[in-house]
Amino acid sequence: MNKKLIKMMIIVLSLFTLNLSAVEKNKETKKAVGNYLDRMYSKKASIKLLERNRNEIYRLKVIIANFGKDGKDSASQLKKVLKDYKEGMKLYYTNNYITAARVLKKNREDIASLYKIMLAVYRKQTQELLGKCADELVNEELKGTTSPSVNTDANVQLVEQGKLKLRVAYGQYNMATDALKHRRMAQSIAHLRVARYHGVYMLIALAKDEKEKKQLKSNYKTYLLDSENIAEKPFEFDVNK
Repeated sequence: MNKKLIKMMIIVLSLFTLNLSAVEKNKETKKAVGNYLDRMYSKKASIKLLERNRNEIYRLKVIIANFGKDGKDSASQLKKVLKDYKEGMKLYYTNNYITAARVLKKNREDIASLYKIMLAVYRKQTQELLGKCADELVNEELKGTTSPSVNTDANVQLVEQGKLKLRVAYGQYNMATDALKHRRMAQSIAHLRVARYHGVYMLIALAKDEKEKKQLKSNYKTYLLDSENIAEKPFEFDVNK
Protein backbone atom coordinates (compact mmCIF):
# COMPACT_ATOMS: atom_id res chain seq x y z
CA MET A 1 0.00 0.00 0.00
CA ASN A 2 1.23 3.47 -0.84
CA LYS A 3 3.05 5.06 2.12
CA LYS A 4 1.29 8.39 1.53
CA LEU A 5 -2.09 6.67 1.65
CA ILE A 6 -1.19 4.89 4.90
CA LYS A 7 0.00 8.14 6.41
CA MET A 8 -3.23 9.87 5.36
CA MET A 9 -5.32 7.09 6.89
CA ILE A 10 -3.42 7.39 10.17
CA ILE A 11 -4.03 11.15 10.23
CA VAL A 12 -7.76 10.69 9.53
CA LEU A 13 -8.04 7.99 12.20
CA SER A 14 -6.27 10.22 14.73
CA LEU A 15 -8.58 13.13 13.97
CA PHE A 16 -11.62 10.85 14.33
CA THR A 17 -10.32 9.56 17.68
CA LEU A 18 -9.68 13.08 18.92
CA ASN A 19 -13.15 14.17 17.83
CA LEU A 20 -14.76 11.17 19.51
CA SER A 21 -12.82 11.92 22.68
CA ALA A 22 -14.00 15.54 22.58
CA VAL A 23 -17.61 14.42 22.18
CA GLU A 24 -17.33 12.05 25.16
CA LYS A 25 -15.67 14.75 27.22
CA ASN A 26 -18.45 17.18 26.30
CA LYS A 27 -21.05 14.61 27.38
CA GLU A 28 -19.27 14.12 30.69
CA THR A 29 -19.14 17.89 31.22
CA LYS A 30 -22.86 18.23 30.52
CA LYS A 31 -23.58 15.32 32.84
CA ALA A 32 -21.48 16.91 35.59
CA VAL A 33 -23.27 20.25 35.13
CA GLY A 34 -26.61 18.44 35.16
CA ASN A 35 -25.75 16.57 38.34
CA TYR A 36 -24.62 19.81 39.97
CA LEU A 37 -27.85 21.59 39.05
CA ASP A 38 -29.91 18.62 40.26
CA ARG A 39 -28.05 18.67 43.57
CA MET A 40 -28.51 22.42 44.03
CA TYR A 41 -32.21 22.25 43.14
CA SER A 42 -32.69 19.28 45.49
CA LYS A 43 -30.82 21.08 48.25
CA LYS A 44 -33.14 24.11 48.03
CA ALA A 45 -36.20 21.86 47.84
CA SER A 46 -35.01 19.90 50.89
CA ILE A 47 -34.52 23.07 52.94
CA LYS A 48 -38.12 24.16 52.23
CA LEU A 49 -39.55 20.71 52.86
CA LEU A 50 -37.67 20.29 56.14
CA GLU A 51 -39.22 23.49 57.50
CA ARG A 52 -42.72 22.95 56.10
CA ASN A 53 -42.95 19.31 57.09
CA ARG A 54 -41.66 20.04 60.59
CA ASN A 55 -44.38 22.66 61.13
CA GLU A 56 -47.10 20.31 59.87
CA ILE A 57 -45.81 17.45 62.01
CA TYR A 58 -45.94 19.66 65.10
CA ARG A 59 -49.60 20.47 64.37
CA LEU A 60 -50.42 16.83 63.70
CA LYS A 61 -48.83 15.75 66.98
CA VAL A 62 -51.29 17.98 68.86
CA ILE A 63 -54.24 16.93 66.69
CA ILE A 64 -53.55 13.21 67.08
CA ALA A 65 -52.71 13.51 70.77
CA ASN A 66 -56.18 14.97 71.27
CA PHE A 67 -58.30 13.02 68.78
CA GLY A 68 -56.12 10.29 67.29
CA LYS A 69 -58.30 7.59 68.86
CA ASP A 70 -61.07 8.62 66.45
CA GLY A 71 -58.86 8.54 63.35
CA LYS A 72 -58.13 5.09 61.90
CA ASP A 73 -54.44 4.15 62.34
CA SER A 74 -53.58 7.85 62.78
CA ALA A 75 -51.07 7.23 65.60
CA SER A 76 -49.16 4.57 63.66
CA GLN A 77 -49.19 6.74 60.53
CA LEU A 78 -47.82 9.68 62.47
CA LYS A 79 -45.00 7.49 63.79
CA LYS A 80 -44.11 6.57 60.21
CA VAL A 81 -44.20 10.23 59.19
CA LEU A 82 -41.83 11.10 62.04
CA LYS A 83 -39.42 8.28 61.11
CA ASP A 84 -39.40 9.26 57.45
CA TYR A 85 -38.84 12.90 58.35
CA LYS A 86 -35.88 11.91 60.49
CA GLU A 87 -34.47 9.89 57.58
CA GLY A 88 -34.88 12.84 55.20
CA MET A 89 -33.16 15.14 57.69
CA LYS A 90 -30.21 12.76 58.03
CA LEU A 91 -29.88 12.47 54.25
CA TYR A 92 -29.83 16.26 53.97
CA TYR A 93 -27.18 16.66 56.66
CA THR A 94 -25.00 14.03 54.95
CA ASN A 95 -25.23 15.97 51.64
CA ASN A 96 -27.44 13.38 49.91
CA TYR A 97 -29.65 16.18 48.63
CA ILE A 98 -31.34 14.39 45.74
CA THR A 99 -32.40 11.40 47.86
CA ALA A 100 -33.33 13.72 50.74
CA ALA A 101 -35.66 15.75 48.51
CA ARG A 102 -37.33 12.57 47.26
CA VAL A 103 -37.86 11.21 50.78
CA LEU A 104 -39.14 14.54 52.10
CA LYS A 105 -41.52 14.99 49.16
CA LYS A 106 -43.03 11.57 49.89
CA ASN A 107 -43.11 12.56 53.56
CA ARG A 108 -45.20 15.62 52.67
CA GLU A 109 -47.64 13.45 50.71
CA ASP A 110 -48.03 11.19 53.76
CA ILE A 111 -48.63 14.25 55.93
CA ALA A 112 -51.44 15.34 53.58
CA SER A 113 -53.00 11.86 53.78
CA LEU A 114 -52.91 12.01 57.57
CA TYR A 115 -54.52 15.44 57.54
CA LYS A 116 -57.39 14.03 55.45
CA ILE A 117 -58.05 11.33 58.04
CA MET A 118 -58.13 13.81 60.90
CA LEU A 119 -60.13 16.39 58.98
CA ALA A 120 -62.89 13.82 58.55
CA VAL A 121 -62.87 13.39 62.36
CA TYR A 122 -62.93 17.15 63.00
CA ARG A 123 -65.74 17.77 60.51
CA LYS A 124 -67.91 15.05 62.04
CA GLN A 125 -67.30 16.32 65.58
CA THR A 126 -68.01 19.91 64.55
CA GLN A 127 -71.24 18.98 62.75
CA GLU A 128 -72.47 17.14 65.83
CA LEU A 129 -71.53 19.99 68.16
CA LEU A 130 -73.17 22.69 66.03
CA GLY A 131 -76.26 20.52 65.64
CA LYS A 132 -76.50 20.33 69.42
CA CYS A 133 -76.02 24.10 69.62
CA ALA A 134 -78.92 24.64 67.22
CA ASP A 135 -81.14 22.34 69.30
CA GLU A 136 -80.31 24.19 72.51
CA LEU A 137 -80.87 27.55 70.85
CA VAL A 138 -84.31 26.49 69.61
CA ASN A 139 -85.24 25.25 73.09
CA GLU A 140 -84.07 28.49 74.68
CA GLU A 141 -85.98 30.63 72.20
CA LEU A 142 -89.18 28.65 72.74
CA LYS A 143 -88.94 29.15 76.52
CA GLY A 144 -89.92 32.76 76.01
CA THR A 145 -93.20 31.75 74.39
CA THR A 146 -94.12 28.63 76.35
CA SER A 147 -93.17 29.56 79.92
CA PRO A 148 -94.62 32.72 81.53
CA SER A 149 -92.03 32.59 84.31
CA VAL A 150 -89.14 33.18 81.89
CA ASN A 151 -87.63 36.68 81.95
CA THR A 152 -88.45 37.70 78.37
CA ASP A 153 -85.83 40.46 77.99
CA ALA A 154 -83.02 38.31 79.37
CA ASN A 155 -84.21 35.39 77.27
CA VAL A 156 -84.25 37.47 74.08
CA GLN A 157 -80.76 38.80 74.76
CA LEU A 158 -79.42 35.30 75.45
CA VAL A 159 -81.02 33.96 72.27
CA GLU A 160 -79.63 36.80 70.15
CA GLN A 161 -76.13 36.24 71.51
CA GLY A 162 -76.53 32.54 70.82
CA LYS A 163 -77.62 33.22 67.24
CA LEU A 164 -74.55 35.39 66.71
CA LYS A 165 -72.19 32.71 68.05
CA LEU A 166 -73.86 30.05 65.92
CA ARG A 167 -73.60 32.20 62.77
CA VAL A 168 -69.92 32.75 63.44
CA ALA A 169 -69.40 29.04 64.08
CA TYR A 170 -71.14 28.00 60.85
CA GLY A 171 -69.24 30.71 58.98
CA GLN A 172 -65.99 29.15 60.19
CA TYR A 173 -67.25 25.70 59.24
CA ASN A 174 -67.99 26.90 55.70
CA MET A 175 -64.55 28.50 55.48
CA ALA A 176 -63.04 25.19 56.58
CA THR A 177 -64.91 23.44 53.76
CA ASP A 178 -63.62 25.98 51.24
CA ALA A 179 -60.04 25.61 52.50
CA LEU A 180 -60.30 21.83 52.18
CA LYS A 181 -61.42 22.16 48.54
CA HIS A 182 -58.20 24.06 47.85
CA ARG A 183 -56.11 21.48 49.78
CA ARG A 184 -55.25 23.95 52.56
CA MET A 185 -55.41 21.28 55.25
CA ALA A 186 -53.93 23.17 58.20
CA GLN A 187 -56.13 26.20 57.47
CA SER A 188 -59.22 23.98 57.35
CA ILE A 189 -58.34 22.53 60.77
CA ALA A 190 -57.86 26.06 62.14
CA HIS A 191 -61.33 27.15 61.00
CA LEU A 192 -62.93 24.04 62.50
CA ARG A 193 -61.19 24.74 65.79
CA VAL A 194 -62.64 28.25 65.88
CA ALA A 195 -66.10 26.89 65.00
CA ARG A 196 -65.96 24.43 67.87
CA TYR A 197 -64.69 27.09 70.28
CA HIS A 198 -67.72 29.28 69.56
CA GLY A 199 -70.02 26.26 69.72
CA VAL A 200 -68.78 25.17 73.14
CA TYR A 201 -69.06 28.65 74.62
CA MET A 202 -72.54 29.02 73.18
CA LEU A 203 -73.61 25.87 75.05
CA ILE A 204 -71.99 27.18 78.22
CA ALA A 205 -73.85 30.49 77.86
CA LEU A 206 -77.16 28.64 77.49
CA ALA A 207 -76.53 26.36 80.50
CA LYS A 208 -79.16 26.66 83.23
CA ASP A 209 -76.73 27.01 86.17
CA GLU A 210 -73.06 27.08 87.19
CA LYS A 211 -73.00 23.35 87.78
CA GLU A 212 -74.01 22.68 84.19
CA LYS A 213 -71.53 25.26 82.91
CA LYS A 214 -68.74 23.54 84.83
CA GLN A 215 -69.80 20.16 83.47
CA LEU A 216 -69.79 21.43 79.89
CA LYS A 217 -66.30 22.88 80.31
CA SER A 218 -65.16 19.49 81.58
CA ASN A 219 -66.91 17.59 78.78
CA TYR A 220 -65.37 19.81 76.10
CA LYS A 221 -62.02 20.39 77.78
CA THR A 222 -60.13 18.75 74.91
CA TYR A 223 -61.96 20.87 72.33
CA LEU A 224 -61.05 24.07 74.18
CA LEU A 225 -57.40 23.08 74.59
CA ASP A 226 -57.23 21.98 70.97
CA SER A 227 -58.55 25.36 69.82
CA GLU A 228 -55.33 26.82 71.27
CA ASN A 229 -53.22 24.09 69.63
CA ILE A 230 -52.52 22.47 73.02
CA ALA A 231 -52.50 18.72 73.59
CA GLU A 232 -54.35 17.47 76.65
CA LYS A 233 -51.84 14.62 76.81
CA PRO A 234 -48.69 14.93 74.63
CA PHE A 235 -48.12 12.44 71.82
CA GLU A 236 -45.27 10.26 73.04
CA PHE A 237 -42.90 8.75 70.48
CA ASP A 238 -39.24 7.74 70.63
CA VAL A 239 -37.70 8.67 67.26
CA ASN A 240 -34.70 6.44 67.99
CA LYS A 241 -36.80 3.27 67.90
